[in-house]
Amino acid sequence: MAICSKATSVVKDGTLFGRSSGSLNLFNAETGAVEGQLASALAPAVTQTAVSALNAGTLSSTRVSDQVQTWTFSGDGHLVTAPVVVNNTVFVGSSSGNVYGLDVGTGSQIWIGVSTTPISPDSETGGPMPPSGPAAGEDLLIFPTGNSIAAWQLQ
Repeated sequence: MAICSKATSVVKDGTLFGRSSGSLNLFNAETGAVEGQLASALAPAVTQTAVSALNAGTLSSTRVSDQVQTWTFSGDGHLVTAPVVVNNTVFVGSSSGNVYGLDVGTGSQIWIGVSTTPISPDSETGGPMPPSGPAAGEDLLIFPTGNSIAAWQLQ
């Protein structure tokens, strides 16, 4: 298995999550040994117990310990961003302008934010725009929307 050098990789608790051609390859970060493979079109969000990843417009959560998928979420059918986790909530954006907040453990929708402009798809390679995707920090949740951003204050 190879890792695409243009895709964002994640390291968590001794596992390297590297992406190539829509696959999320799991490697032992110390030895390089292959530990498994999951589907992921964009950078995943990795918590202590799970990997949340978007693939083919559906967000899924897979338990890290045994690589069993525990839930999926397709929202309004237009999900386009990598997930971002804040506390116990995973957020994902839709090109319709919706941003969904889901319980990390159950996948139940617990929040929705609505942007007046469509949420932009992630861009890891740049293309005509700089690389972009969702972000969170300082009690703010931020998603790119074309030439601007949509932001929500988290409580």
